[in-house]
Amino acid sequence: MTSDPVRRIQIDQLLAEFRQGYAPFVMAVLKTTHGTEWYSVLRNTPEVRLPADSQQAQLDATALVRVILAHWDSTFSRVLTPTERSLLFELRTIRNRWAHQAPLSADDVDRLGDNIARLLTAIRASNVDAVIALRDEMRMQRYQPPVQSATNLPGMLMIAGASLLIAILVIALYFWEHVPASALAAPTITIPAPTLRLKGGSVMHTASITPPLVAPSPDITQTVAAANVANGTPTAVVIVKVVQITVAVTETPVPSFPCQAGQIKANPKTMIYHIPTGAFYAMTRNSAVICFDTPADAEKAGYRASKR
Repeated sequence: MTSDPVRRIQIDQLLAEFRQGYAPFVMAVLKTTHGTEWYSVLRNTPEVRLPADSQQAQLDATALVRVILAHWDSTFSRVLTPTERSLLFELRTIRNRWAHQAPLSADDVDRLGDNIARLLTAIRASNVDAVIALRDEMRMQRYQPPVQSATNLPGMLMIAGASLLIAILVIALYFWEHVPASALAAPTITIPAPTLRLKGGSVMHTASITPPLVAPSPDITQTVAAANVANGTPTAVVIVKVVQITVAVTETPVPSFPCQAGQIKANPKTMIYHIPTGAFYAMTRNSAVICFDTPADAEKAGYRASKR
């Protein structure tokens, strides 16, 4: 089952997607309904703190839900249904538990992902497909059986190979120090003289035969012990089969991670976007990064350009 820190990261991603889809929608509905007074209505919303200049207004997921629910009867009941209102209440509950470090279950994450996907579908948001894909990926991670990682396999093979080599060397040194040279000489056997009984009852004895033993051909995969008879000193010859092990090296992520090459990176926590040539472009790679194709798309979603 997914650990609680991972669930908190998943909730952070889902709330960032909700903000990306609903921030432009809330602003557009307020402007259409209240005209030039839309920002005054927005600033007077209880528990929503905004600057006097509307150009600097940035609403997170919690503020967006508060604005919609506070102005439901006068404004948002015309564009959303009671079903979406119930989903917003559930979203607020899970978000509050997430903000106050309360325990969160896998069902909470799944419920939040499904609710946000439905809310974005109701307003035809452009990022609804991304949220659905994220929700399905979380479900696969939840129900997929755990698979043992083979990351340490090369290291285990190296340890096993080194242990085998040490064992062979220890055996060879033992033969070197403890086995005499005579024991390593080629052994001989004596075949008893056969007794032949001839026709008529006569017996004929033959001489004993001592044939030399022919040593079997050595195998290169075995350890062969031989004696240096000329010097009178036993010499141990160890033939070791060498196995080459290649360790995979993880490549360094590209500067555009997690976006594609050339895309704009936007940080939903700071509401600042970074271009590929910016000073903080490569360092902006947390899990909540939002990708845009052009700076105009990022500014349309409420982000401002980085000063560096």
